Amino acid sequence: MIGATDEAGNITFLNKTWLDFRGKSFEEEAGWAWAAELHPQDREVSMAAMQSAIERHERYSVEYRIPDRFGNYHWFWTPPRRY
Repeated sequence: MIGATDEAGNITFLNKTWLDFRGKSFEEEAGWAWAAELHPQDREVSMAAMQSAIERHERYSVEYRIPDRFGNYHWFWTPPRRY
C-alpha cells in the first residue's frame, strides 16, 4: 500500500491497493480524513507525533491500527520520515 502527503501532512495520493483495503474512495481518505478512523487507543499518540514532526520539520516514525473495509483493525508502521 502506498500513500503520499504534502508538507502539511495532507494525503495527496493513495494507490488502488490502499483504497481497496479500506473500501473507501480517495475523496473519503484525502487530507486527514483517514485519521478519524485510527484505533481509539492509538489516535492521540499517533496524531501528536505526526503533528509535532510537521511543525518542527523533524523525523518521526509511528505505529497505529486502522480498520479494513470490514472493520477489522490492522497494524501499520510509518517508517522514519521527515516533513
